[in-house]
Amino acid sequence: MSDIYRAIGEKIRELRKTYGGQGLSQEALAQKVGTTPNTISRWETAAYKPSIADLERLARFFHVP
Repeated sequence: MSDIYRAIGEKIRELRKTYGGQGLSQEALAQKVGTTPNTISRWETAAYKPSIADLERLARFFHVP
């Protein structure tokens, strides 16, 4: 597993857990970005590699570059 995907997963988890001061569940984030909770979990653990389109949707949702 690549370090970059591990770092991306950690960042997704961090953004999700701190979102709006109270955080979001994996289920809530999945619904917001149009995927499944299982996919969010696998991105966070680097079991799946998010595509560029996935990363763009996440960045827009979280308002980060």
